[in-house]
Amino acid sequence: MSRAVLMVAVLCAVLAKGGTVMAGESGFPRIANLYMAELKPDNTDVELRLLSRFDALLGFEHPEPIPQEDLHKLNDHIRRLREMKPGILILDWGIPVPYWKVSREPQPPESAFLHTPEGDRIAGWPFHQMLNLSREEALDALVAATAERVAGLEVDGFFVDCMTAHFDAWALNIESGEPVEVDADEDGEADDLSALDDVWVKGKRLLLQKLRERFGEKTVIAINGQRNCEYARPYVNGAFFEDDLDRMLDNPDEWPAIFEMYRSWCDLPHKPNCTTINTSSGIMTDYNYKRTDISSNCSVLEMGYARLNRMRSGLAAALMADGFFGYDLNTRVRGAHWWYEEYDAPLGRPLGEATAFPDGTWRREFEGGWVILNPARQRVMVSFDRRYRDFSTGWGGTDHSLGPQDGRILVPIGGN
Repeated sequence: MSRAVLMVAVLCAVLAKGGTVMAGESGFPRIANLYMAELKPDNTDVELRLLSRFDALLGFEHPEPIPQEDLHKLNDHIRRLREMKPGILILDWGIPVPYWKVSREPQPPESAFLHTPEGDRIAGWPFHQMLNLSREEALDALVAATAERVAGLEVDGFFVDCMTAHFDAWALNIESGEPVEVDADEDGEADDLSALDDVWVKGKRLLLQKLRERFGEKTVIAINGQRNCEYARPYVNGAFFEDDLDRMLDNPDEWPAIFEMYRSWCDLPHKPNCTTINTSSGIMTDYNYKRTDISSNCSVLEMGYARLNRMRSGLAAALMADGFFGYDLNTRVRGAHWWYEEYDAPLGRPLGEATAFPDGTWRREFEGGWVILNPARQRVMVSFDRRYRDFSTGWGGTDHSLGPQDGRILVPIGGN
């Protein structure tokens, strides 16, 4: 089946259901669109129906400030999405930390920016400059920019990017790759970057405290937190564990630690919980990806979409706890609208916790069947006392084969 025919078939199925996907409403899987949901003022009804398949839209781009006419259209679309998908979680992009978009006005005071020993600003993510999180004026600027972004939007909350528990050394001049020295304390001397980790964690904790105080307890706040982000737990509704499951595919021995971390974040004081974990295709592109010709883009996207074992293993891993799942091309090209049959599996609610089995598999039973993850690098056979249908292959029986680093959803068929 060609990609075009596949997309038409998916669209017809969605339209036939009235634009909704019932599995997410009644239970699992819970599928998230990460970062770039393409929720826009000029969306057509068909585009909204396609967006309504997702259980969560974790961030979408829009002009700043939003023209009043566009704000009304966006809110109309948000209300329409909630009619089509009751319970859908919709978060604004918020603002990445500690980055300030070069074109964003008003500019914070110069003291809010991170400088070199010579007093020059430092570039971060493309089109952004680095803020100095040891300066409260930088934190206040981020809070004000977030408030400006969400003003008037009928969203559930917002997503705060780049909240890892360390200094963002990886992002210094990330596009040019040119070496640069940092002088966060502005004493005229280059800092030891590792010594800035505690400074950054302190700043990020204070930022979240300020955001929670500004927006109240009912606002959903999600972070891109990943590991060692205990500092954030009292303030947020959940964390996005970006590409952690890719590390599982690189090293299966990491899975138990990833699972414990992920599971623990699915239970936080602030509700609703929006913890999300993802896998990517493993195909990395450069920062000019979207500027290349469309035929090259389509080729790369098709290759990423077709890496089904990465999607299946990630989905199965996500279903071992109660979070959302997303699959896309890579960390530089988020927001894929890819859809898979497995996302529509009628699993319902979990009947218990995930369990590690002696054969190396992890399994979890749901109202509508079993989810099995094989994180190891060897094939395994699993057997049941009754017949199940493999939701990916259509195979039905009591015995099922799982390839290395793959996952399966099994639904019951026939009588007991």
